[in-house]
Amino acid sequence: MSKILIYHKNAEFRGKIEACLAQHSFTIVPCYSAAKLDFYLNKMAQNGEPFILLAEETHSDELTRRRIAHISLSEETTSAEIIGKINALNIRSAGIKVQSFVENDMERYDLIVIGSSTGGLPVAKSILKKMQVKNTIVIMCQHIDAENTKVILPTLSDSKGRKAILIDASTKLDLGNIYLLHGGSDYILNERYGSIYVNHIGLTSEFYHPSINSLLSSVDSVANKKIAIVILSGLGSDGKQAISQQKLFNVDLIVQDPGDAIAPGMPQSVIDTGKATSIFKAKTLPDYLKDKVA
Repeated sequence: MSKILIYHKNAEFRGKIEACLAQHSFTIVPCYSAAKLDFYLNKMAQNGEPFILLAEETHSDELTRRRIAHISLSEETTSAEIIGKINALNIRSAGIKVQSFVENDMERYDLIVIGSSTGGLPVAKSILKKMQVKNTIVIMCQHIDAENTKVILPTLSDSKGRKAILIDASTKLDLGNIYLLHGGSDYILNERYGSIYVNHIGLTSEFYHPSINSLLSSVDSVANKKIAIVILSGLGSDGKQAISQQKLFNVDLIVQDPGDAIAPGMPQSVIDTGKATSIFKAKTLPDYLKDKVA
């Protein structure tokens, strides 16, 4: 069984969490200080033990800077919400993979795919503005019609002012670039001879375009790259079907907290697959991802 680490300095609220989890037969490890938390994180990393970290909201920025996946809790978080967030990650059956917590361990993503719809574009922009896209490829799959694609294109850039490139045909993707998929059409991913390609497949029967389901339907074919799939605010459930069907080799599935999203349907549907590796609020996502791309 996966362990539940609790990092919360409010004794009353911590007691409420412990009582809630005790009713569900979780193994609880309270961490009353940063030193105690570091001790258990390193111990679990060495032993390869799965775990989930519940942290007070005030510690979220600190943990994000250190690239430690966690679920952020406020004192208003109810017991039902706590259990719901844990079950959403399917921790009882799988837990979260333990990676190294050494500060200079900087595993980079070769490819970041951002799926966004209603309410997600401002979050996507804030993520890009924090990044220096140098040794990574970023693909923006934003639900938008063809007419408005060129309106948002010049608004997408990284921390160094590197502008997004529009994709409206089959394209080989190069490191250090941000790509925006042209609206009103659909695309798929594939890897050939070590390079990543986006292939234009025209208009599919999907409801939203460009379709996240279409783009991710072949993500398993890009098996030799470290990939992050980031699902942001949006209506509907685009992305859920493809994520359910793919094995997601070497993929981190990062989802915006539905409670933090303008339109919670899309992120919640992806969480419901049980394959999410981490859930973040919009304000903490940029800091988490920026060190993964330099």
